[in-house]
Amino acid sequence: MADTEKRLGMALAFRRDKRAYAKLAQYAGDDDSAREWRVRAALNQQQWPEVLTAIAALNEAARQEDKWQYWQARALTATGQPQQAAAIFQAIAAHRGFYAFLAADYLRQDIQLNHRSVTATEREVGALQKSSAFQVIDELLA
Repeated sequence: MADTEKRLGMALAFRRDKRAYAKLAQYAGDDDSAREWRVRAALNQQQWPEVLTAIAALNEAARQEDKWQYWQARALTATGQPQQAAAIFQAIAAHRGFYAFLAADYLRQDIQLNHRSVTATEREVGALQKSSAFQVIDELLA
């Protein structure tokens, strides 16, 4: 029964239904996916205090992801805590990725591309060149 109720909560969140957050709050205890959908449900309704509560309920690894850090900072801003939000935005803006770029934009800073060179052996390059996807690209370029 609980699994069905969790799925119902996720379906409600997917449909942006106002009842989703409450439904997921009942059943998100041990389910990482349900906890993340609970955050999304709060975000969909722009219920910023609930966003903070739902993010706090995520597991430690998830809370450290840039996307949830970004939304935590947005929720902190919306709930009148701009100093804490700015510190989080600043920390993730130094990374390379979608939410880091959003954080940099929010702070009106240049994005950090943090270029990392890729090293590949001749064998790896040869295997790539023989792949069907690479051959399609090569034909398109020709």
